[in-house]
Amino acid sequence: MGITARSRKPANAMSMVDQIRNDNPANYEMSSPAKWAWRLGIYLPLVVLPAVLILASPFSPPVAAKHWATAAGGCTVGSWIGMSPAQENDPGYHRHLDDDNDGIACEHVRRSIGSSSNVSSFAGGAKVIRH
Repeated sequence: MGITARSRKPANAMSMVDQIRNDNPANYEMSSPAKWAWRLGIYLPLVVLPAVLILASPFSPPVAAKHWATAAGGCTVGSWIGMSPAQENDPGYHRHLDDDNDGIACEHVRRSIGSSSNVSSFAGGAKVIRH
């Protein structure tokens, strides 16, 4: 299992060093189980796991993708994609993002209002003007 060499094994450490320096990578091939393990190692976390999480979610697939992106990326990502602040049982709510356990996640995230750079809004709706 794993990577196997087609060439013969060296007799001592110095000949092993010489073989590594002069060896051609084409002399090595990956066994079939190793190929499958490598493919699973790439595709499982990048494709299969997110697809299962999105399909198993009670929300529609686009909303579920945003919901899990908020879980992985935190409040800043949730704010960028419009999922935070979120109340309990709403998409975008995750218990680990609710700092004070009041049922509202990411309430500390500040969002800009309109195109003005000096007006911001907190989750409760209070507007703050920065000077």
